[in-house]
Parts: sequence; C-alpha cells; structure tokens
Amino acid sequence: MNMENTQYQSTGNISSVGGERPWYGTLLGTLYYLSAVLAICIGLVIITNMMGVTSISIFGIGGGGYVTALIIGETSMLIGVVLGAILAFLFGRGYMNGQKWAVTVSLVIFVLSFLGSLMSFDIIRLILSALLAWSAFSCLRHPFYNRG
Repeated sequence: MNMENTQYQSTGNISSVGGERPWYGTLLGTLYYLSAVLAICIGLVIITNMMGVTSISIFGIGGGGYVTALIIGETSMLIGVVLGAILAFLFGRGYMNGQKWAVTVSLVIFVLSFLGSLMSFDIIRLILSALLAWSAFSCLRHPFYNRG
C-alpha cells in the first residue's frame, strides 16, 4: 500500500491540520483589508488638505501660528492613519493565514469595544461589537487558527 505524505500540503484557504478557513474568519479578514483601504483613502485626503494649507501659507494668507498648528495637527493625524492602515492590513493577513495572534488581539479589542458601548448605551455599536467578538471567539476555537 503506497501512502503518499500529502496531508501536509496546503493551498489557498485549506490547511491539512486545521481544515478549511471558516467563513467568519474570511469575513473578518476582508473587513480588516477594507478598513486598510479606507485608511489609505483618508490618508490621501489628509495629504491633499496639507498641500492646500501649505499653499495658503506660501501666499501669506492667514497667520503663521495658525498654519503651523494645522500642519502639525494634520501630520499627527496622517501618522495615526498610516499606522492604522498598517495594523489593519496585518490583522487581515493574520486572519487569512490562520495566525492565532491576530484573532486573540482582535478579540481583546472587540471585547473592549463591547464594554465601551455598554457604558455609552450605544445600541448599534453594542450589537456590532458583540457580533464581531462572537466571530473572533468562534475563530479562536476553530482548528484553522490552532494549528500549532
């Protein structure tokens, strides 16, 4: 009987040890990828606005302190948006590749968001964060994310 060792080959979203990636893991990974794209678009808007503020300061319109404060504020916003885009991309990639750290960290974030929405009595955010936390917890129990 010829037994080939093909059980450890993995292609696409199928893993021999953990099985197929669950649909809720794919959904969360896709949402993270979409949020990374949205953050990049917001960053482009901030850069465009910074160019407008810089051109205003070149032509001498407005006070110097006001323009400097705008540029510093927008630069710090841009840094935050870029870091957010990088983290969202890494989390999305972690979900798509079955990495447990992405599921664990995002579960903590979703639970904290759930607790925050409980404190602010925001029903829509409460429901969304509960669904996201449930999805992340379900991913954490799935064998695809517990491959070793």
